[in-house]
Formats: sequence, structure tokens, C-alpha cells
Amino acid sequence: MYKNMISKLLNNFKKNLFYFNYQHWKKGIAAPLAFPRLVHIENTNACPARCIICSMDKMTRKTGIMSFDLFEVLIRECAKQPEVEEVHLHGFGEPLIDKDLPKKVALAKNLGIPRTYIVTNGFLLTDQKAIELISAGLDGIKFSFYGMTKETYERIHRQLSFDKTVGNIETFFQVRDRLKAINPSVRFQFCPGLAPSQEFAMFLDKWKPFMDADRNDLFYSTGLHNWAGAKEDSQLIITETERYCAWPFKDIQILWDGRVIPCVFDYDGTLSLGDVNKSTIAEIWSSDKYRTFRNIWLNKKSLSIPLCAKCNIPEGIFSTKTLDAAFQPVSSGIICKRKRFRYRFVALVTNFFRDFRVWLKYRNGE
Repeated sequence: MYKNMISKLLNNFKKNLFYFNYQHWKKGIAAPLAFPRLVHIENTNACPARCIICSMDKMTRKTGIMSFDLFEVLIRECAKQPEVEEVHLHGFGEPLIDKDLPKKVALAKNLGIPRTYIVTNGFLLTDQKAIELISAGLDGIKFSFYGMTKETYERIHRQLSFDKTVGNIETFFQVRDRLKAINPSVRFQFCPGLAPSQEFAMFLDKWKPFMDADRNDLFYSTGLHNWAGAKEDSQLIITETERYCAWPFKDIQILWDGRVIPCVFDYDGTLSLGDVNKSTIAEIWSSDKYRTFRNIWLNKKSLSIPLCAKCNIPEGIFSTKTLDAAFQPVSSGIICKRKRFRYRFVALVTNFFRDFRVWLKYRNGE
């Protein structure tokens, strides 16, 4: 009964949010909300690998690591905005290179960011780093791991060691179990376009015993994106009027040096929309420059933007979907029912009040 009642309340708030989204668009702001829902903060663009699926070998911009001071300014602003659902602490590089990563995750969680998330190849994931990230409160992690034989893996993930990476990821799971931590949830993806089809069964056989349904670990299948033309020539397979990209309307990508770009696929930072060293995220998000960029998409003129014209994301070529339930992990029994219930209840209440704050904000015309 109570579950149904809470669900109805949440649905009512979501309906109100859609109403305010519509009002916001009518005013010509051309953004779903006044602040992005997903904030991507690139803590570094350096990486030890040169994977064939990545355009790291094409990148010419300077490499570096975002200072903790700049990150703190950004995350404190995000924490004050009820629209923020998630902060991704990565961009184009390998986030584990940043020694302050656990400290940054801990700050985000202490300030009340609902969800923190990283994508890593796992090559630098030592036992100590696993402990630090889990203890910091990291909510989600995706392992960029393609290929279930040494030959396939090292062909894809150039300059990385299959055996070392497998050992590191196994250690991470062991640490999570040892600490009986409910987070981070783990995401693994299989890409049929990269690994031979016979390695799919090997992929599940290897990682399924480590995964845990109680922690919301999930397996996915994914396609390949072309990094806005950096990895392959892109041919238009749908008309310009059919192309759509959600990034300009809900996500923001901040580079390690503070520049804001349209999305993570602008690997060289060619299209700057602002600089958080000079303006707040909110100011950049609602700026004329950002609005002009969105209006190009709204007016179905995306091919006029060289970066977007080469990208196959709007074509639907790169798509990620959850594997069928039969392939998903089962309960490990490590997380007790009481702990699972408490975690889900807290998440439900947190999301409820976040939606309520957004609702109040837009009802009051802020």
C-alpha cells in the first residue's frame, strides 16, 4: 500500500516536472531545465592505453589533471542544484590516473550528490585504490573491458595487459565483498562488433560469478560510436530532420582545464561553449552561446556543425541495451535484506525530495 502511494506521489511530481519543462521551452530557453541533469567532469584526459575503439591516438590537446580546488568549486555548485541526478567523474581519459579521485568522490557524496560514476579500463585498479573508491562512496563503475582472450583483449586495448587487468578487476570484486559494500554497482558491456561471437559465453562465464543482482550489477550489449568521425568516415543514413541528440539538453561536459564542450565525443575540445574558470556552470548552461547551439539542433540543422555532422550517435548506430534477464547476475547473498531495504528506501526518499525541490523551484518561477 505504502509503496503504491509513494509511487503515485513520485509520478505526480514527474508530471509537474514535464509541465515545467514545457513551459521552459515555450519561453525560448530551449533547455529541459535550468541546470544539467548529468554533469560530466573530466578529471584527466591522460590514459596509459591506446585502444582501437578510442580516439586517444588522434587527440592533440594538452593533457592534465583537474585541480582539486577547481573540482570543489564545481561540485559545490552542483550540490546546490536540485536538477543534478548524477556526476560522472571522467571524460576522455583514464580516471584512476588522478590520485585525488577518491577524495573527489568523497567530497561529492558528502555534499549530497545523488550518484557518482566512473568508467575505467581497470589497468591501474590496485587493491588500495579499490578500497579507497569503495570507502569514498562511489555509486557506479563501468569497466571498459572488451575481449575474453588475451589475443582479442590486447588487440583492442593496446598497451594494456590482459592478465593484469583481469587480476585487478577480480581484486576489486573481492574487496567489495570483503567490505560488504552495497556500492558501487558494476556495469560490464559486450560489443559484438569487437570480439568474436564465441567469446560472449566466455564473457558471461568469467564475470557473472563476480556480479551481484543485489547491488544492481548489470550486463549490457553495445554498439560502436565513431568519436564524431575520428575512427571512421560517417555517412548519413537518416535525414537531417530525423537526427536527434540528447546531450545539449541534459548533459554537460567539463574538461580538466575548465573548458565546456558539447559532449565527450569532442575529444580535442574543438567547440568550446564556455569556461568554468570564468563563469559558473549555470551561467554557461543558460548562455547565448549554448542556446544558439541547442537551437541548431531544435531547428534540425545539425549538419551545419562540423563536429555533429560526422557523429554517428544521432544515426542510432551506437546503441546500448541491457541484456535479457536470463543473462543477468543473480543474488550473491552477501548483502542482507535489511541493508538492501534501507539503501533502497533512502534512495527513494532522496529522489522524492530532489524531485520536490525541482518542482518547487520551477513552480516559483526560478
